[in-house]
Amino acid sequence: MKNLNLKIMRPVGFHARVHEIVKKAQKNVKDNSGWKINNKCPVCFSKRKKFWLKKINVKIYECLICKTGYSYHVPKNLSEIYDMDSEIDDKIKSHKKRSNYFLKKFGNERIKFIKNFKKRGNLLDFGCGTGEFVNFAQKYFNVNAFDFSNKLSKFVEEKYNIKTFSELNKINKKFDVITLYDVLEHVENPMQLLSKIRDLLNKNGLIFIYSPNKNSLGFDVLGSESNLCTAPFHLTYFNSETIARYMKNKFKIVYLKTFGLDLADIFAYFRDKYQISLNEKNINKFLSYQDILDNKGYSNHFRIVLKK
Repeated sequence: MKNLNLKIMRPVGFHARVHEIVKKAQKNVKDNSGWKINNKCPVCFSKRKKFWLKKINVKIYECLICKTGYSYHVPKNLSEIYDMDSEIDDKIKSHKKRSNYFLKKFGNERIKFIKNFKKRGNLLDFGCGTGEFVNFAQKYFNVNAFDFSNKLSKFVEEKYNIKTFSELNKINKKFDVITLYDVLEHVENPMQLLSKIRDLLNKNGLIFIYSPNKNSLGFDVLGSESNLCTAPFHLTYFNSETIARYMKNKFKIVYLKTFGLDLADIFAYFRDKYQISLNEKNINKFLSYQDILDNKGYSNHFRIVLKK
């Protein structure tokens, strides 16, 4: 990992901020529509499970069959967490601060990665957030965007003049590329969603998925303190081997590898907890070992490319 700007990507207080957002979301659910029980694995649908982690008041179990992690409690109304004014405002505020850095650090890399498999065509950024990537992608593809949040969809459409959807049944075209960057872990029925998204693909169309990898150093060290353990936002915690196994009946898997920010997350957590101060040279030397985790498949995100 080279030249990661911790001050932007993992600023002081980062994990505490994530924790407070999760805490507020859980309270918002409790005070409004409440919770429903999810008693089976969202990937293989087995009911055999064991306790894995607990995030504040929400238990997360591990499926004994496929080792997927999943939240035992799910909000009855997901809009109560995604349309919280504080959550939306925070994303829009961070958008202004992080946009240029995001594009410099991730925009070119993501486009280059996509173009290894598909040079041109229609692209749908599914779960577009504040729209940095889809705005950048329109230099290379014909783009549309989707987000479950009405507020974020409206923001992206007005900010970038890109047709943006917030309801699946309103999407009225087919795509050659559909990206799901940190989306699949948020939905209650991820395999069902993938089936629906598959129907939006043209022949030989591709789905690019980035999602947290449960079997990673970040989760093994930080556990429920990981910034990726955020129930009720993250409902499903995949491992790369399992998700590949259960997708191969509907797709051809053309790429699968793990990448991550495990060492940045671990350093940022202990930096804040114990007020550690190191010079930038030593920090960058420590972060450079992330490449070893990536190559061993032990990083906290996986990338998978599926072909229809």
